[in-house]
Amino acid sequence: MANQPESATYDAGVYQLELLDPVQGGVGGLSNKALLNLANRTAYLKQHMDLLEAGTTVIPGYALLNSPALTGSPTCPTPATGDNSSKIANTAFVQITANGYVSVNVAGGANVALTQSQYGVPIINLTGLITANIAVIFPTQSGIWIVSNNTTGAFSVTCRTSGGTGVTVAQGKSSGIYGDGTNIYKSRTDFTDAALLGSPTAPTPTAGDNSTLVATTAFVQTAVAGSGTGIAGSVKILVGTAAGGTKTASWTIKELVAETALGGTPYKGTNLALNFNGANTGAGGMDVAGTFPNLNDLHIYAIYNPGGNTWSTLGTTACNGPVYTGGHMPAGYTASAMIWSGETDVTPNIVPFGQVDNRIFLRSTNVLNNVLAGAASAWNALSISGAVPAIARTVCGNMGTGTNNSARIAVAADANGLGEFNNFNGQTTIQSPDGFFSVNPFSDIPLMTAQQIYWWTDSTSIPARINISNYTI
Repeated sequence: MANQPESATYDAGVYQLELLDPVQGGVGGLSNKALLNLANRTAYLKQHMDLLEAGTTVIPGYALLNSPALTGSPTCPTPATGDNSSKIANTAFVQITANGYVSVNVAGGANVALTQSQYGVPIINLTGLITANIAVIFPTQSGIWIVSNNTTGAFSVTCRTSGGTGVTVAQGKSSGIYGDGTNIYKSRTDFTDAALLGSPTAPTPTAGDNSTLVATTAFVQTAVAGSGTGIAGSVKILVGTAAGGTKTASWTIKELVAETALGGTPYKGTNLALNFNGANTGAGGMDVAGTFPNLNDLHIYAIYNPGGNTWSTLGTTACNGPVYTGGHMPAGYTASAMIWSGETDVTPNIVPFGQVDNRIFLRSTNVLNNVLAGAASAWNALSISGAVPAIARTVCGNMGTGTNNSARIAVAADANGLGEFNNFNGQTTIQSPDGFFSVNPFSDIPLMTAQQIYWWTDSTSIPARINISNYTI
């Protein structure tokens, strides 16, 4: 017995036998027509099912389970943060894994183990008051994180695995770290030919460092300031002043060289504006409290702090050399240079002065007032310690007589007349505003003996007078 000759076609309908149809069998027989329609449909459906099961045919709008080629905007459930499995990830999972942020309160004094939802994000902010040194425990798996330590309390936070080593993140700082599955390390990157943009920063190396460390502008400024040449106290365009009646003075200096010691490391300062107040102690004041002098020498130094690239002043009675050696330099200051030395009054305050470079100008200060010579034309020693400091190098002033009788008078550096000035060609009976007669100036008498000059007149009956107007240091 043969089977129907079926084909895999979906016949449009199933033939209905009519009452008058003859019974006719065989291929194409009328009685087999309806059965063939059904057989064809069954073969059609089976063929399509076989293709679907084999993956040969994909229904529009559907994807294969094996290597599906999804189109449109397919979605899937978002895995839990930190999940590390074969689950399908969506964009939400990717974003939180790549850019997510979590704040973790680690307050207290116990170690804190991060949960999956915490270590599953790359940016971790630690907060809370810690009462002991603690560890934040990361998983023993590879990963990269940025950790910000915004805790409070004077204790440390170390990021590590449960049994490995780790990295301490300072309070108020952020660190990039990574894990290799055993330990936690601080991220470092070796760049080649890096082209930095914007305003990049770096730690400032220690002053004087000579290595491959990156130099910051602060390091360069310190180095430039330290590249001065010359001896301590070398100046260009120094102007100083003190009005009197106070313990204050000020200077503007175009350029100055300070040294750590005579022949030591030089530092050059430019465009300085320095102030001094002897009522204070430390930078900008006296080196030792309560030592501002009364009717005595005061010495003021410019001082330099290489670490902070700052200049200030320091007053002292303990030393008067080119650099400060008084033993009380303020913290951080290592170099110095003498910029002024002068007298104080009985108040005590700084005697009024004006200064240009190393020359210090005074209000006319009398050092010899109507004194008769013991012997005519004999040199007499004269102390000028009330007018100039011990380190004064030269003095200028004027000389004359105390009466309107003409007399010859001279001043010099020693009893042999070294550097003599006299009024031999300028005797006059005209009186100056301060009561001098036969007045003549003298300039830059060298002080071969500290605070001492010599004078003589040709008369033992006409008193001599001498004033000091400026000196050099």
